[in-house]
Amino acid sequence: MGIGTRVEGMLSRFARKAQTATAQFMSIPEGTPRTLTPQDNLLALDNTGFRVDGQWVAEFVISVFDRYDEERAHKLEEEITTLLRLKKGEVRWSRIGYFACVPRQNVSVNLRQADPAGTDFTVGPTQHNGIMSPERPIPNYGEVWKQGDTTVFDVVLPPEFPEAHNHTTVFGEELGYGVISGPVVRCSSLIV
Repeated sequence: MGIGTRVEGMLSRFARKAQTATAQFMSIPEGTPRTLTPQDNLLALDNTGFRVDGQWVAEFVISVFDRYDEERAHKLEEEITTLLRLKKGEVRWSRIGYFACVPRQNVSVNLRQADPAGTDFTVGPTQHNGIMSPERPIPNYGEVWKQGDTTVFDVVLPPEFPEAHNHTTVFGEELGYGVISGPVVRCSSLIV
């Protein structure tokens, strides 16, 4: 392990501690985390697996927010256009809709490796901003991963959840690199 990797690891741990302290300060404990419901929506970002003491680990970044509501979204769009004195259609809702989401705090998400099918494991819970980003060891089902390999994790959802969600983990060695990305999603507005 090179000195650059150690410094990066140290900075990452410091940033995570600062983020955790901020979240603890800003959030009120709500007891046991709850699971997803059909009233929730989520965004699971692709991630990069990396080694820590020989074990593959990944940061699972998932955002949970309230389900998109077309009527509330249009009301917010009308309010924005009126406030800014814009004509109808001048606001591209697809560009700002995500910023009007109501985050869901204290939600845990279960994941399962898609192929070969693995056992469920839990990540989370979400913080006050609706985002979780825990670093978790990746369950090893006899896999021997190397630089550039990929695996897909399905989000385990309740039966009445309207759409499936998954994300891909790309494995990268110490000198490798990774890209975090995810799909565009629709969400509700702040109007309640």
